[in-house]
Amino acid sequence: MSFQPSHNPYSSPMNAPTYAGGPQAARGKLMPVGIALLVVGIFGVLFGTGYFILTLIGLQMNPELEAQRQAMGEEEKVGFYIGYYGMLAWLAFQPVGSLIVSLGSISFLRQKGRGLAMFTAILAVIPCCTSPLCGLGLPFGIWALVVLADPNVKAQMR
Repeated sequence: MSFQPSHNPYSSPMNAPTYAGGPQAARGKLMPVGIALLVVGIFGVLFGTGYFILTLIGLQMNPELEAQRQAMGEEEKVGFYIGYYGMLAWLAFQPVGSLIVSLGSISFLRQKGRGLAMFTAILAVIPCCTSPLCGLGLPFGIWALVVLADPNVKAQMR
């Protein structure tokens, strides 16, 4: 009895086509990317949280900022508050984005959840979204997208 891979997308996984290298080759490509994204994510969470807290403390302890705010007219205060809270919201989002990258990197390590892995790679590529250093996730996110496009990896992560 000869094994013939089926090209039917609804066929059993037992009939799924195999590629050269198989699961071991996919694992060898997914593990380093997963570890790199995990490190980038953890670093982003720690650094981003610290940066947010220090910025918040620095803004609260700045007496000149309070004096400037009190000297402003009503229209200027609106722009001040939009800028102030907008900056704080952006700084608060960075650790959250890094946490998502950290959790999504587990998909690479477990070799499951290709959709979550793809979302993680795309989120890591967006500059200034997941790290206060802006470009830290860019090379690793591109690397992850290249690895996810590999046929061995696609077959392994189904």
